[in-house]
Amino acid sequence: MKRRKDGRWHLPATVGASAYAERLAEIDFWKEREPRRGLALFRATAEEDFWFFARYCTSFGSMEIDEPTHKRFGGLWADEPFLFDRFREAQRVFLRKVPFSLWYWTRFTFKTSGLVKCGILWLLARNPQETHAVFTHKVEQIGESMGKDLLKEIQTSEAIQAHWPWFRNLEEATDTRITLRRKAGPREPSVAFLPIFGSAQSMHPDWIWIDDAVTVEIMESQELTKQVEQRLNTIVPLAKGSTPYVFVGHPCGRNDPVWRRYKQKPPFFQHVSYHPFQDESGEPILHTREFYAAKKQAIDSFYWSCFYLLNPTERADRYFQNDWLRYYSLSQERMAKDARVHLILDPAGGTEKSDFTTLWVLARCWDKKTRGLDLWRDRIGIVETMDLLFGCEDAVPPAWMPRLGVVRQWQHMDSNITLWVEDFG
Repeated sequence: MKRRKDGRWHLPATVGASAYAERLAEIDFWKEREPRRGLALFRATAEEDFWFFARYCTSFGSMEIDEPTHKRFGGLWADEPFLFDRFREAQRVFLRKVPFSLWYWTRFTFKTSGLVKCGILWLLARNPQETHAVFTHKVEQIGESMGKDLLKEIQTSEAIQAHWPWFRNLEEATDTRITLRRKAGPREPSVAFLPIFGSAQSMHPDWIWIDDAVTVEIMESQELTKQVEQRLNTIVPLAKGSTPYVFVGHPCGRNDPVWRRYKQKPPFFQHVSYHPFQDESGEPILHTREFYAAKKQAIDSFYWSCFYLLNPTERADRYFQNDWLRYYSLSQERMAKDARVHLILDPAGGTEKSDFTTLWVLARCWDKKTRGLDLWRDRIGIVETMDLLFGCEDAVPPAWMPRLGVVRQWQHMDSNITLWVEDFG
């Protein structure tokens, strides 16, 4: 049995090392004869071995491989060498309390359920007095889900409840705040889930986790991207002085604030764990080739470069290119004659910082081709937008639009309204 002379657990180098089987047998031996000694031995092993804790104390350790073509189909994901190595890597970084670490792993590699959730639980098992703040882009969706999962893990794990008494009878338990039964001292909850755009100036946690601070949707808006950049700059002062920052996710474009920090010189991160979907030899990590082939087929090349290659490409197709334009030689009146005319309206807020309101007049012509008749783009409010829309019948010659029928589809998303107007003439 591999043990140090001082009795501490000596970390095995591989997931299949005989030391694990020997230690588990030793724990079972003492649990039958001296239960308190068996519990103490299990607890000591789990506290010294992050992978052991995740494997035998959390639901992550019971997740089965469900890919039929996987060579270990029916086995456990936690027993995969890739994940074992990542947990070893994380343990070294966590125990050293590296100030800024970045964990860029390809999708479907258990970043949140394995690294973040198990990492927080393991650190709290070692020290219940520490506090953790988890920032994510939408706490009412992602954050609350993470909070529920963490709380469920605490309350339903027999191993956690049996070996660490401070996880029993929680002082506070909500979807966004969890406080252990601990000694007096910390004002902050043991774990708090906070929005990137929220306010947390009064908090000074021992650990700050930033899980998916940026999404592709956020990167669509320059204004939101700037807000994330500013927010990340305000999160840094929350540190006590030795607070580690753990950034977890994948890049969402070349303007991603976290990606820019990763690429900057001198390096912003003291440790980077960077693992795209295949290793340097071209072998897929964790999942099968068939799994990744299906994922690649389901998304466009830009998303693939972000989520799986972890190397975002230029989004050339993201913006309208002038060389895409094709011009017709006939007059607009000729194009609109006997055509089905459509008005497509995309309104915006009308402020200086809002997007542009756009009205596009299209004609579905006799030759079954669609041609643009007119295009209006300006920062105007909803009142001016409706005046523009319903003024089209006066502005457009009757030969173009003999009869205007209107269909309105209103979609409320953060006070934005999308309106589609179509001529049924």
